Amino acid sequence: MQKLARKKFLQLIQHRKRQKHEKGSALVAVLCLVFLGGMLAAAVAGMTFISTMDMAAHTSIQRSCYINEGVMNRVSFLISADRNQNGTNQILGDVDYEEYEYDRFLPDGVIHEVDYYGDKVRVTVYDAISGWDLSSASNRYRNTLRAFTTELDTEQEIIDAVNDLTARIADYVDSNDTVSTSSNAGSESSEGMEKEDYESEKMRPLPRNGAMQYREELYYIKGLTDFFPPDRFGRLSQIRLIPPEGTVILNGTPSFFSATPQMIALLADLEEDELASVLAAREKLRKERIKISDELDMGIPAKLQRNMSWVPSNYYTVNIEPSPNAKRPSKRLTATFGALDISGANEEIQEYLEWVIY
Repeated sequence: MQKLARKKFLQLIQHRKRQKHEKGSALVAVLCLVFLGGMLAAAVAGMTFISTMDMAAHTSIQRSCYINEGVMNRVSFLISADRNQNGTNQILGDVDYEEYEYDRFLPDGVIHEVDYYGDKVRVTVYDAISGWDLSSASNRYRNTLRAFTTELDTEQEIIDAVNDLTARIADYVDSNDTVSTSSNAGSESSEGMEKEDYESEKMRPLPRNGAMQYREELYYIKGLTDFFPPDRFGRLSQIRLIPPEGTVILNGTPSFFSATPQMIALLADLEEDELASVLAAREKLRKERIKISDELDMGIPAKLQRNMSWVPSNYYTVNIEPSPNAKRPSKRLTATFGALDISGANEEIQEYLEWVIY
């Protein structure tokens, strides 16, 4: 009897142990499921957050594009209104902005802040007839590079490199497959690049063998950026725009207000200290609207006006970029166009020679 009772007692204890073990296993399973559910919820929340941030960035960028287009349209009419009100014969850089009750939009690089329905952007206006003319029309690139090397007081190696560049542009635009060469006193023969050379550089089907249709084709010319590097935005802004075929020809004396320091030094024949003072004066004009003549010594303005233009042409390049205090991702817009008549565009169609969003 005692043995039977003892046996039942031991069985009862073992049964209770099994129950506890089973309860512990169930608890572990439940905890694993809770942990897995928490991980899935965190992953979904993280993906939602990333998607929201990504969508917000895209929305902000798209919104800035619309703002830039609206500002560009407004500025084009403000330029026309200024031309109609004040004419185009005034000397840029000597305009006293404080004399006017309204902001003037002149192609002098002065920084403007435009409030477009609560959104502020920065606007600068330049003359489209600016920079080095390297277009293939009438072989203008040859004249430009010839003048460029004439002014260079440097090693023969540099002059030879410019001659090579001239030959490569010639081969890019001419219709034959003969490699261009030219020899100069004291230098080796300069060589261009034709079809086989471009193929070896894995740049097939270049060259164009025809007139260049846009400025950025010059990126294809080996050695060009050694002398004419792109600006901080990757644009060849120191080279004159090549307008679309059948529009206009941007021919004329380059504007001083968008000229590079090298161009100013070469065309105005300035000493190093004179160049520094000119660049400082131009920067004060841009940021503080102080007249350039108030900052330069007598005689320097005459040098600057000898081979560079100080009056506006009929074509403008407008740059729109976000305000320095912008807290959202934004795009920039650069456009080049002819000044509109005060009555508006011909047949209500505005023709742009350049329209770049970047």
